[in-house]
Amino acid sequence: MSQVAVEPQDALLVICQYGGEFVASSDGSLSYDGGEAHAIDITQDMSFSDLKAEIAHMFDSDDRIFTVKYFLPNNKKTLITISNDRDLKRMMNFHKNSSTTDLYVMDKVEKRITRSSTGAIAKTSSHPSTTTLAPTTSSPPLPEEEDEEFTPGRMTGEWANAITGPGQEFQNSRDMRDSLRMYAIAKGFAYRFIKNDNSRVTAACKVDGCPWRIHASLSSSKKKFLIKKITAAHTHTCGRGSARKGTNRLASQQWLSNLIKEKLRESPHLKPRDIKEEFYKDFGINLNYSQAWRGKEIARRELYNSHSEACAILPWLCKRILETNPGSFATLVTKDDSRFQRVFVSFHASLHGFEHGCRPLLFLTGLDLKMNKNYRFLSATAVDGENENFPVAFAVVEDESQETWHWFLELLKLAISSSRALTFVSERRNGLDKAVDEVFEGCEHALSFDRLMESFKAELDGLMVQDSRDTLIGDFEKAAGAYTVEEFDACVERIRSVSGDLATWVGNSKPELWSNAFFKGARYDCLSSNAW
Repeated sequence: MSQVAVEPQDALLVICQYGGEFVASSDGSLSYDGGEAHAIDITQDMSFSDLKAEIAHMFDSDDRIFTVKYFLPNNKKTLITISNDRDLKRMMNFHKNSSTTDLYVMDKVEKRITRSSTGAIAKTSSHPSTTTLAPTTSSPPLPEEEDEEFTPGRMTGEWANAITGPGQEFQNSRDMRDSLRMYAIAKGFAYRFIKNDNSRVTAACKVDGCPWRIHASLSSSKKKFLIKKITAAHTHTCGRGSARKGTNRLASQQWLSNLIKEKLRESPHLKPRDIKEEFYKDFGINLNYSQAWRGKEIARRELYNSHSEACAILPWLCKRILETNPGSFATLVTKDDSRFQRVFVSFHASLHGFEHGCRPLLFLTGLDLKMNKNYRFLSATAVDGENENFPVAFAVVEDESQETWHWFLELLKLAISSSRALTFVSERRNGLDKAVDEVFEGCEHALSFDRLMESFKAELDGLMVQDSRDTLIGDFEKAAGAYTVEEFDACVERIRSVSGDLATWVGNSKPELWSNAFFKGARYDCLSSNAW
């Protein structure tokens, strides 16, 4: 059976249904009867909160008292709840080849019970993730089910539809195997491969005597991978209910890392412990810490590439910067064996913005690279008219020293070509103080007050109670902002009245580099940068 591929749409036309009730037919499928309906376009960038606000306005309701559900394509038995942005994007992806789809808006406190033609009762509420059939004989009321958001394995309801039947298409055998794995985890059974290569996949249930089997292979045109046959699809019950008991052996390390990769795209700072909790909540898979850690490391390598791969594209990147951003600077330095050594980048927009929209003040910073601590990140950052950071230039170098700072500043000077008198602010260490004097001769170079304050607080440790500490810190800050020598001296004398040693320390800390009363450059009251 051939299928025509439909290009994904930027927006999905959704029919929002509200006020009706679900009716269950004899085969367990559900239909919605009554109520009112309104159409709405959902775009790829719409958030779930925006969708709820639109629905609340549409039906004149409170978005805190309803939930939103939908059916998967070709499945009218299981209702899926949308509870966050990620769920909304999944719904969009599931229906990307549909012209329209339906959303069902349901009150959280409402229970709708409708008798079908078979005498069964269809019970729906906002909490259960599925609609269930209850017998009509007298029996205790059906208990409330756990909120889907906190039910372990809540995503496996979607995985249960990863395999739909003969004729289902995949891009290749790997995609088919991934879908089969999700399907088996959701259904709670294990399988073994009989044939497994790029042209055909045949798998059977591991339970002895079970007739369940699936076969897929390349189509005759060899453009798609098709499921050709599934044996005992409707009677297969092996492993039912066991999918959430412990770690499923079907969850291989590479497959887990692929799932973790999607989570890292949304939340790059997820910790292994967070990954463990999310996997149990979403998929019912109980990972141990080492599995989560290894999976994260594999996912990070695949997401961000290895160091050698990243370095290999730097020549192309520098060339493209110069070609597509005229007036920019991009300089790459390699070692004798062509391995990466350092790179400098300054975009034309940054240079133009600094010259025409920023004060002649530059903050110089050196930091470790989180992904590769064998290199240092150097940057020059300005301050715009709203006192916000404005990046001017950056570099990645093999270490932070007078030689690398000299190299960076030489290129910075060539790039900015400014006739204005510049003022620099930095920690004045790792040779930076000498490098600025050599390259920007005659320019003023201040000491960052934030770093000086850290040293001052270290001198206070263990000396006095908190109130006295706060007073001394306040006096030290006033000394930095003082515009006259008299103001500065008054601040130092107040410090001396508490501790003569501290006053001596302040005097020896070279106030001409950090106090307005003595510093000769123009810092515009920017004593330090929040770029650190």
